[in-house]
Amino acid sequence: GLLKRDRNNPKKLYDTFRDRIIFPIWDQFGSVQGFTSRAIHPNQKPKYLNSPASFLFDKKNLLYPLHLSKPKMREKDQVIICEGNMDAITLHKNGFTNSIAIMGTSLGETSLNLIKNISRNIFLCLDNDTAGLKATKKINNQFMSMGVIPSFIDLGSYKDPDEFLTEKGPAAFEEKIKRSIPFLDRILNDLTSRKDAYDTEGKINTLNKVFEAISPLGKNLSATERIISIAKKLGFQSDPLKIEESYIAFLQGSK
Repeated sequence: GLLKRDRNNPKKLYDTFRDRIIFPIWDQFGSVQGFTSRAIHPNQKPKYLNSPASFLFDKKNLLYPLHLSKPKMREKDQVIICEGNMDAITLHKNGFTNSIAIMGTSLGETSLNLIKNISRNIFLCLDNDTAGLKATKKINNQFMSMGVIPSFIDLGSYKDPDEFLTEKGPAAFEEKIKRSIPFLDRILNDLTSRKDAYDTEGKINTLNKVFEAISPLGKNLSATERIISIAKKLGFQSDPLKIEESYIAFLQGSK
C-alpha cells in the first residue's frame, strides 16, 4: 500500500503517504507489517491514514509498539493501553514503557489473549472525548467477558496522555495510575448517583442498567458481589438471593 494508482490516469502512481509523518507498525516480534501516518497540514484528510487491511495488516490484532513494551509489561505485571502512536511514544519517552496503543476502536481475540497472558493488571487511558470513552467502554467489555476487570486512568480535563504528560509530567501521571479505579466501578458510580435512582421505578430502571453494565462478567463472583452491594445502596429490601436470581434472569434475556 505504499503506492496507489491515479484514478484519472491508471498508468500513473503516487505516494500514498506523501506529506505525512510515517510510523512503521510492527508485530509482537518486531517485524514491520505495515504503516500508519499522521497528517501535517490542516487540510489533509483523514488525519490518520493506514496501510490497506490485509492478512498481515490486521488493525485489531496489531498493538503499537508491543515488541518494545513486552519486557516491561511482564516485569511490572501491568499494561497501559492508550490510543494513537503519539500517545504511546510520549508514554515511553516519560518512562512508561509498559504502554501499548490500539490501532482501532476494539481489539481482536489474538490481541486480547496476548495482553491477558502477559498481565491481568490492565489500565485503560484512551482519548478523553466521546469517541475515546466509547472505545474504552467497548474494550473494557471485551476484557470483562474474559474475566478481567481493567482500571481507568482519569485524565481530568486533559484530552490524552500526550497532553497530560507534556503539561504535568510523569510523577503526576504515576499518581493518576495509583488513584485509578476499575472502569466498571466508574460506570456504576455514575448510574447510582443519578437523582432519579431512588424512587421505586427509578430503582428498578437503575438496577437493570447496572445488570447491563456488569453483564459482560457473566456469573463471575465480582459481578454478583457488586450487584448485591449496589442493590443495598439503592435501598432494595429484597433478599440478596432474589437480587442474584433477577440478574441471572437478565443474563438469560428476561429483563
